[in-house]
Amino acid sequence: MDIEELEHPDKWAVETFGTTELGDLRRTDRLVKMATVIAENPSASLPESMRTQLGRYAGGLSLSGQSEHHS
Repeated sequence: MDIEELEHPDKWAVETFGTTELGDLRRTDRLVKMATVIAENPSASLPESMRTQLGRYAGGLSLSGQSEHHS
């Protein structure tokens, strides 16, 4: 990432992940949103980054094939 990308994490996320084919455009949108949130505060842990983005975090679990509920 260069300085301009650091100043515009949303633009970086779209350019980096916007064409990813995950079988459903909503998954790609979730990936872009998650990457944006992470890039906005790269020193934060994943749970910390997603804490205020609970819906995005749940979508991230769905994206990764994991479940929020472990049986």
